[in-house]
Amino acid sequence: RIVLRMLRWLRMHNHPANVSGVSHRFQLYVALCYMDMCTCANDEEQRRQEIIQHGGIPSLLALLGATHPVFRTQAAGVLANLMLECPEAKEQVSAASYSGKRLADRLEPEASALTQQASRALVNMFVDPPVPQVFLYNRRCEVALPDLRSGPWCLQEYTLRGEAFTELEIV
Repeated sequence: RIVLRMLRWLRMHNHPANVSGVSHRFQLYVALCYMDMCTCANDEEQRRQEIIQHGGIPSLLALLGATHPVFRTQAAGVLANLMLECPEAKEQVSAASYSGKRLADRLEPEASALTQQASRALVNMFVDPPVPQVFLYNRRCEVALPDLRSGPWCLQEYTLRGEAFTELEIV
């Protein structure tokens, strides 16, 4: 109930990016924590749909611009969870975030948790499950490549803002 009440409050106030007051911030923090817990499990499709139907996506996208880094990180994480296997959420986020531009703007080198959640949201937006496993680079081994059985891969270098920089190689 606290999640739906907070989403209703955010919608009534035109999805603000910042919430003032200790009490409102705490309520928002708790609601975001509950949203994260309710959307991370695979069997929580009904709760994902409730969040989407009650205007959760515009509110979460607005919170990506919050001044407090915890709210930005939690909002990106919930968006990533919502888009995991929900085409409706992918379409709404893609349309409202300029095809992921608002998420790409959150890729900040100083905020590793926010960058992790925003990149997870971008991957969930553009890649259909199952996401190919890409192994971490190990200096002692050859460069690890993803499983290429699904087709060709184009390696692309991007700026921190998410704009295409240079095409490196087609594998």
